[in-house]
Amino acid sequence: MNQYSYWEQDIYRQQYDVIIIGAGLTGLNTSLALKEHAGSLHIAIVDKDVFPSGASTRNAGFACFGSPTELNADFQRMGEDEVWHLVEKRYKGLRKLLSKVDPTRVDYYQTGGYEVFFDEDASLYQSALANLDHYNHKLKAITEQEHTFYIADRKIADFGFEGVKGMIGNPLEAQLHPGKLVAALREQAEEKGVDFITGLEVTAIDHHNDQIRVVCHDGTGIASRSVVVANNGYAQRLLPGIDLSPGRGQVIVTLPIQDLPFRGSFHYNDGFYYFRNVGNRVLLGGGRNLSMAEETTTEKGLTTIIQNKLEEHLQHYFLPHRPYSIEFRWSGIMGFGSGKTPLIEEVQPGVFTAVRLGGMGVALSAQVGDETAG
Repeated sequence: MNQYSYWEQDIYRQQYDVIIIGAGLTGLNTSLALKEHAGSLHIAIVDKDVFPSGASTRNAGFACFGSPTELNADFQRMGEDEVWHLVEKRYKGLRKLLSKVDPTRVDYYQTGGYEVFFDEDASLYQSALANLDHYNHKLKAITEQEHTFYIADRKIADFGFEGVKGMIGNPLEAQLHPGKLVAALREQAEEKGVDFITGLEVTAIDHHNDQIRVVCHDGTGIASRSVVVANNGYAQRLLPGIDLSPGRGQVIVTLPIQDLPFRGSFHYNDGFYYFRNVGNRVLLGGGRNLSMAEETTTEKGLTTIIQNKLEEHLQHYFLPHRPYSIEFRWSGIMGFGSGKTPLIEEVQPGVFTAVRLGGMGVALSAQVGDETAG
């Protein structure tokens, strides 16, 4: 027998119109979109943690939509038309997200993005340069800019990098504070009457007559007419048949560095690595491709091989001859699949997915929320 009070059980006995599993960016944006469509909907967001446990408050805070080599790698997997459609979703998603929050409140800085090519990447860099005009032509229809990508080699010395052959810049990319973003969206959801139930881990979704029952780890059941699974990398626990696998991303952040010479958001190695300034700190993350099997997990944690590689890159390429210390290390769980297009579909009667954001939750979550609500 559980030990919930009468008051707590009175809440759990409520019938909801929609229960959203996952209080991260996708769940929050979905709740806001549903309220825009029908303000009277009785909506609850359920999450096992006070802070979303996936990647929403554990990501690097990039407002990006695809680097040249990442696009090229995606062309091999998905086909060009599908890739450009996905890029458009990301770009529109970012614009939509920024229309919902005050950019200054979420520390949004349009400092630009860069793809970094090392000396050993000379042929890859030349290939990217050869595609630049084509990419800019395609991107013009999305961003309305003549040159979304540009050659940024002249900034290498100013940034203090070593061993870097070239850089391709994108002035439209930016950085933000994902924790403040989640807080701002949650505040809006609460103002619109969305209920938040935290501390309950959903273990099953049951159907009974015309109701759906979200079953939690302690046996508590909450009834709803429909359910949206929006916990991304964790969704396969509830829906084992879906095309989704978790992916762990590891991150390090330095102590503040005096006279840090660069500002911006940076990617390299097909987007598997990324770094940025956080004020005068440096955040560096990625390396999942070093150990894909081990990083296909829902367990948070750090591994020696990836942590060592991140520090090696920091020391050799980005902070050469500069003393630094690591103050923070953490990991977050993302959701991937055989394709990169988000999985938005009704997988059971009344049960919908809004998952598989492929490491692009900041860019895609607002768009995914709208499509799920629609």
